[in-house]
Amino acid sequence: MPKVLLIPGNRTYTAVVVGLIYIAPFILLHVFDIKKLRMGVAGLSRARLQTNLLRKFLNYQEEHRSRISMGDLQMTMVRDVTEVVNFGFMKLLNTFAVIGKLTLALVFILAENKMAVVPLAVYPVVMGIFLCCRGRVTIETCEDMAKEQNHVVQIVSETANSYRLIADFFLRPFIVDTYEAQVTTFNKREVDKTMVATNNMYLPPWLTTILVGGYMMTAPLQVVTFGGFLSLGAFLATINIFKEMGVELAEIYMEIMEIQKSVGPLRKICHFMNLETDLVTRMNLNRRRRELGNASRMEARKRLSLSTGGLAGQLGTGTAKTDKGEEVFAVDIVQIEVKELTFAYDGVACLRGVNASFDQGMLYAVVGPAHQGKSTFLKLLGQVLLPDDRAKGYIFVPPHLRVLHLSSEAYLMRASLVSNLVFNTDIEKVGGMKRITAICELLRFPDYMLKELVVQPTANGECELENDGDKKADENFRNWMSKLSYTDFARLNLARAFVMNPECLILHKPSLRFDDNEKKNVIKLLRDHVDHRGLKLSDETRRFRRRRTVFFTCATQAGVNSADLVYEISRENGLRSISREQALAEVLSPKTPAQTWRSDSQAGADP
Repeated sequence: MPKVLLIPGNRTYTAVVVGLIYIAPFILLHVFDIKKLRMGVAGLSRARLQTNLLRKFLNYQEEHRSRISMGDLQMTMVRDVTEVVNFGFMKLLNTFAVIGKLTLALVFILAENKMAVVPLAVYPVVMGIFLCCRGRVTIETCEDMAKEQNHVVQIVSETANSYRLIADFFLRPFIVDTYEAQVTTFNKREVDKTMVATNNMYLPPWLTTILVGGYMMTAPLQVVTFGGFLSLGAFLATINIFKEMGVELAEIYMEIMEIQKSVGPLRKICHFMNLETDLVTRMNLNRRRRELGNASRMEARKRLSLSTGGLAGQLGTGTAKTDKGEEVFAVDIVQIEVKELTFAYDGVACLRGVNASFDQGMLYAVVGPAHQGKSTFLKLLGQVLLPDDRAKGYIFVPPHLRVLHLSSEAYLMRASLVSNLVFNTDIEKVGGMKRITAICELLRFPDYMLKELVVQPTANGECELENDGDKKADENFRNWMSKLSYTDFARLNLARAFVMNPECLILHKPSLRFDDNEKKNVIKLLRDHVDHRGLKLSDETRRFRRRRTVFFTCATQAGVNSADLVYEISRENGLRSISREQALAEVLSPKTPAQTWRSDSQAGADP
């Protein structure tokens, strides 16, 4: 006996050492688990996936973005990413840990009883076959439940965004019934998924029970008491080994089953991560734009040095005066060009072979019949829609010009009014609060909106969106946002554009939401933006600022009269320059249905 003691001759100390050896690994496991949590592997993995999903969404091709269900995207980012990381990636690491623990245990178990080989051989084979056979059912039931959950979220999101429509048309009962039906469907899918998961979970206990029960049936052939060769203690120990092995292998089975359930969410993440983006197209168009820009600048400099094309002569500042007395740089005389532009929706051409050249520093009104491509043309100019970079036609906007396409719809971010005007730009870079307030006054902001401009978002002048957890900021946003009228949203939208002060501004129906009096004011501000090269900026620095160019769709007499040039878009004639008289007579004064009926009746047509 002294030879097998860890401390020879002292059984008491040996027992103490054995106890410490038993405790020490558990301490190390605890410390390792804490360190593992502090490493934040799961958090970093979730953050990387969610961030890249959002980045991909922001760069999707327009056709993909318009077809995506927001419920599917939201749940993929919140639920599916979590499942893939927590129940896929992290469970895979846990599986390796359990396999390592099981391997160490087997070294000692097999040394004592060779019968432990039986569960080790039977369990993995049966579990693997079962998981393969049940994998499709498991994944499909989980995905069916996830789809119905996405629909539940989609209904809630649409209800929140369309509340006014629901209330105005008395759709509350219909929406509630629709939502209740969807929740009921979701509950049924959840029950189906839970039943499949429950049946799957019973495999390890069934295997252990059958193996132990079958081994008990062999007792008369093995135990010495019945004339066998195995002692009763060894027989009972073997049964205990079967149970222990069942527990360890069941843990591995449960981990693999969780990994299997994460296959569906992983497919959805892969789907969203692999939708086509427009980055390559934008890169190619940008490179082409820069190449054309370099060539155009060189040509403009030659023209400037030769004083041709109405340029009087060079000044010491590197500028020249036009025949109208306006000082310009060489890049200011580079034209915006449209060459052989063709664009189609689903194979149907909306614009075909459009050619045009636009001088900088002018106000262009775009008119034409409905559904003839006015909005499409402006979106192509504003790079909202992209022409095929492999096509012969192209749109060239000088690369030094900042282009802003202003949507006719006004969207708000959950932030202060100032942040919604300048976003995360330094206030001083856009002219300071004095200029911002002056522009808002020009747009006739009501008093309650002007009062919101008094307090800056931060002390250093930087405007940042408030944190979602900031209850005070959220309450402040809801207070001022709830007071906005229909036209106030349009004022805010225009104020953003004038504050940003882009060199090329593109607007679709900018005066649509205003009454007749304010329509004239909006058109006047667009005219001033072009003439003064930005609103409420110093006249002394005007000569050093780039020319301002504005394109806008127009349906008013004031807009036509204020524009430098008027262009008509139609599928029959394409894009063509027309006179103000033509615009007023042919486009802005179309025959009404009543007039058409009268003319047909007078001609003898059957009314």
